[in-house]
Amino acid sequence: MQNEVELESIWNFIEKYYPNYFQSDEIAFINDIDKILNEAEEEGSEADKILVNKYKGNRNSRVLQLDKLETMNYLYEKSIENFIKQTQ
Repeated sequence: MQNEVELESIWNFIEKYYPNYFQSDEIAFINDIDKILNEAEEEGSEADKILVNKYKGNRNSRVLQLDKLETMNYLYEKSIENFIKQTQ
């Protein structure tokens, strides 16, 4: 039996299959990272606090880039695992 997944993007896949997507700390964290990288965080927001406290205000931090990659890999992995579990 073959299952087809028709989604517009990988993010649609994550949104559909990541467990507890809308309550997830990891999803909130990656959204904050994206705000930081796109210079879209607002003063006093969670993204701003993360930028200041964790990355010392440095948008070009290698740690920031590594955190994004590691978090995205985790999201992909958990989404794929959940997809497989749901389609078996």
